[in-house]
Amino acid sequence: MTIERRRHPRFETSLSCRVLMDDDEVLPATVANLSVSGLQMLCDRDIALRILPKGHAASIDPSLRVHVELPLSGAGADPGWVAMTARVLMVRRLAENHYCLHMEYTDAPDDVRHSLVAYLEVELGRATPPAH
Repeated sequence: MTIERRRHPRFETSLSCRVLMDDDEVLPATVANLSVSGLQMLCDRDIALRILPKGHAASIDPSLRVHVELPLSGAGADPGWVAMTARVLMVRRLAENHYCLHMEYTDAPDDVRHSLVAYLEVELGRATPPAH
């Protein structure tokens, strides 16, 4: 029997996102599923290696933080992108040039979490409890 460890339900989406690197480079990716506590991001091999320079097979540095921006303006938030910081929990290679990064938010202010809840409710038609 598998025990579910997620604090909040995740919902499928195909939301474009941006990853902001420390050198100010902006990398495009796609959010495959989303919750108020984390996301699953799809990207190609080059982007995965920019985020994880040691490669997906190496152990993930627990101090590594990734800055992600999501376009949640359609959810009643202020126009523009909302930003949060996340840590990479796991990386899976889906195909030769396709990767999936599982992330948990480490720094998402309350207004960002409220925008996430609104997006999930309004845009995806799903209700989810607010994060505590």
